[in-house]
Amino acid sequence: NRDLWVGWSYWVAGDWWSASEPLNIQPTAAGDRPQLAGLKPYLMDFSASSSTCPALRSQ
Repeated sequence: NRDLWVGWSYWVAGDWWSASEPLNIQPTAAGDRPQLAGLKPYLMDFSASSSTCPALRSQ
């Protein structure tokens, strides 16, 4: 369950965290923060095209 532990190991994201918080991974106007680079190899890609969702297919 390694993939599950990564999510629980690092949870400092969201607009409620101070922009100066060293562990904040919330993107800035300039893009992703450097801290996110260390997590990217462990993050799953949940993106999908609209054609994979029956509710979003053209009628």
